[in-house]
Amino acid sequence: MERKTQIDLDTLICFINTHEKCNSIKKMFKKGPDPKYGFMWTDNNWWTDEESNALRIISNKVLSLDWDSSGYGFMMRLVQRTILDFDSTNDSTNDSTNDFKSTTNDGRQFAQAYLKTSLAMDMDDNNKKALKVASEKGFNTVATEMMKQAGGDYSRMRSMFG
Repeated sequence: MERKTQIDLDTLICFINTHEKCNSIKKMFKKGPDPKYGFMWTDNNWWTDEESNALRIISNKVLSLDWDSSGYGFMMRLVQRTILDFDSTNDSTNDSTNDFKSTTNDGRQFAQAYLKTSLAMDMDDNNKKALKVASEKGFNTVATEMMKQAGGDYSRMRSMFG
């Protein structure tokens, strides 16, 4: 799973960098979804027409890579974190001249921030524990741990962690 995550993240970053709507997609990720709902459940009124179109483009690509349900939200946040991390390390104000690569901080900062939200407090115990591990050791480690707990069975892992 860790390898698929990295390969697909790299694929998505390349897709964004080479897409004719690259700037719109980056802009949409920088704005992000309504904090109360995430990418999956944010109301269409949250987005401008340009952002809605960008979201549709990248959502279709994420779904085509078999990231659905909670996997969709997970991958969308990884892409968002990659874009935001790139921006924080590059002081350019002109997005169109900057390409970014998958140089995530393995999601620890995102997980640490997410732990403080009401959404995290409402998670079941399995997901709370997984999020805590992600905040300490990163998403690659937690994904590996989740698969181990499920005996290497992806379907079982999904039933355990959503």
